[in-house]
Amino acid sequence: MIKRSIVTALSLVVILWLAGTSGWAQGKSGSHPGPGGTGGASTPRGSSAGNSASSNSSSTHGSNSSSSSNSLPGEVLSHNNGKLNTTLSAKLQSQGLLPAGTDLKTACAPFRTLGQCIAAIHVGHNLGGTCSFTSLTTAMTGTPPESLGKAIQGCAPHASAKAEAKKGTKQANADIKDSESESGSSGKSS
Repeated sequence: MIKRSIVTALSLVVILWLAGTSGWAQGKSGSHPGPGGTGGASTPRGSSAGNSASSNSSSTHGSNSSSSSNSLPGEVLSHNNGKLNTTLSAKLQSQGLLPAGTDLKTACAPFRTLGQCIAAIHVGHNLGGTCSFTSLTTAMTGTPPESLGKAIQGCAPHASAKAEAKKGTKQANADIKDSESESGSSGKSS
């Protein structure tokens, strides 16, 4: 009887642990920068370790910007018949961050989150070409994918990668939030 109770208790602990790590991994996918997070481990698309590609379909219609952190950029940018895509593209173009005529959905397609993509755009601009958006994209979406901070270290070792990643992420979050408000979208940003 005692053995059966111990086995049952241990089974319950394992089940709870597995459920907790699954939820933690899904929440962590936004932290690799993360909204374009700035650190943490990340997994490539198609893997089962909490990857946004495997868990995003149930979270694309969140009620606020922090609830869609697992959505792919194309899904987020398609909210409200693409109004977010149009509004955010115009905002980035007006800041000189995105060339006119650039399709933001296409530019951000390789990223796991919209926040990652917009943060990389900002960092590329902030570092004055030392780290181009293209080189950051390659590092952040390669195999294995790197965090924004790690990607910055790779192309601008003299820069404070942590500070630059944090700055770019903060700028990205502000742009996305403002654009969501202007477009009436309730999609996720990070």
